[in-house]
Amino acid sequence: MIKQIHLVVASLLVLSSCLESGQQSGGSEGIDLFGIEAVLDARGSAVQPITSSLSPTERLLEATVTLLVSGNHQEVSQGSGVFIERNRLVTNFHVIEDGNEIEVYDAQRNYLGQGRVVSQDEMHDVAVVECIAVSRDVYFPVEKVDVKIGDEIFVAGAPTGLSGTLSTGIISALRDEDEFDVPLIQITAPISPGSSGGPVMDKNGKLIGIAVGSMTDGQALNFAVPSAQIKNLLDRD
Repeated sequence: MIKQIHLVVASLLVLSSCLESGQQSGGSEGIDLFGIEAVLDARGSAVQPITSSLSPTERLLEATVTLLVSGNHQEVSQGSGVFIERNRLVTNFHVIEDGNEIEVYDAQRNYLGQGRVVSQDEMHDVAVVECIAVSRDVYFPVEKVDVKIGDEIFVAGAPTGLSGTLSTGIISALRDEDEFDVPLIQITAPISPGSSGGPVMDKNGKLIGIAVGSMTDGQALNFAVPSAQIKNLLDRD
């Protein structure tokens, strides 16, 4: 697990047709893993057809999902993810940890179906989820992408449960194992609880990683797991 990272996953009481915010559990210095909960009321909604000629940011939002994860005692946690194949997506390990049921929603809160974890890497905080009876036309193949400080990036996800949120920033630093046990990409794009597992895309439309957390002390000190770690997990399957 990443050194000095505190997992923040609260629980919500599921209420019909409402969005309710849970309390964050605990708190410590270091990086705060994002996993706040939200209640989505779109079960059974019809999925809209994909339009042609999508821009890179439209593709990013089209491929981004919100995950509603059920654990013990029917508690619900929420994170983000991104399709990397027609029926598989990637998210953070801490989003699905201890969960036994995963519901997948698109950026418009349309319910896509159930998911199941097919591989995971706790050390690098990565998990691959297969979506049952789902086939998506828009997804981001995982590659080892070269990045450098100053590169413009885009982040999509569901911060505080707000699905379909897009933010922008730059790569502000590349952190190695000496600082956080594993390599991380430091970014300035705003992320919040609920952003965990959301895709980070470069200006060329490539997936360079997934959002993982933020420093609790300071501003715009946010981090992503590099796509190389996702590829390493896929290559082990």
